[in-house]
Amino acid sequence: VAALIRKEYDGEISRGNRSVLNGDELDIYLPDKKIAFECNGTYWHAEKSGKDRKYHLSKTERCSELGIRLVHIWEHDWGRCGELYKSHISNILGKSSRIYARQCVVEKLDYAVATNFFEGNHRQGKCVHSVAFGLYNSGELVAAISFGKPRYSSGYQWELLRFAK
Repeated sequence: VAALIRKEYDGEISRGNRSVLNGDELDIYLPDKKIAFECNGTYWHAEKSGKDRKYHLSKTERCSELGIRLVHIWEHDWGRCGELYKSHISNILGKSSRIYARQCVVEKLDYAVATNFFEGNHRQGKCVHSVAFGLYNSGELVAAISFGKPRYSSGYQWELLRFAK
């Protein structure tokens, strides 16, 4: 991850920073952009290894209070979908090309088309959904969103299940 960031970003990079969060470490911190990356090892960042159940959420919230965007990169996900992470990091660093929504056409997606898109473009892959929509740019599907019945609250008609670009 650090090598990729060094390749994509020419500003200041602080590794193992413990000053921003008063002793808690930020693996990679880009002070100019106020972005931090946490490389969460599957073993060392588990509750069995002593991490509190709210450790990662708390760290994210503390960064947010300081105006810092904290991006968590999980070891078990990196092995499975490292290319998605690389694309996401490039996007965060402003290195990817932009496609504006006003240049796109919105279409309802066939279930199989949505499933295939999420498999290739979302870290969690496909999901069971009720309806999905896509953004097409020059005939190419460039983003998709899916909705389904709420799983945790009956107070809503829809739950957003996936969004990927």
